[in-house]
Amino acid sequence: FMPKEISYKKGQPLRLAFVRADAENCASEVVFKSLNITKKLPVGEVVLVDVPTEKDGVITFACGMNMYKGQIIVQ
Repeated sequence: FMPKEISYKKGQPLRLAFVRADAENCASEVVFKSLNITKKLPVGEVVLVDVPTEKDGVITFACGMNMYKGQIIVQ
């Protein structure tokens, strides 16, 4: 995932857009385990994910196989 790390202001609306450019990897979905959000990532399509930012902390996300990872730092 690029960028791998996102810093964000607490309380501001956050909508992330994911675009999977290549079918030759395991990133067929994005999983926000702590938020109970899983979204399929079809090749070439934009997939939007609204992320809650009411609390300070780190929100992690990964592909379904947990190989590609990223995080959002809310402060």
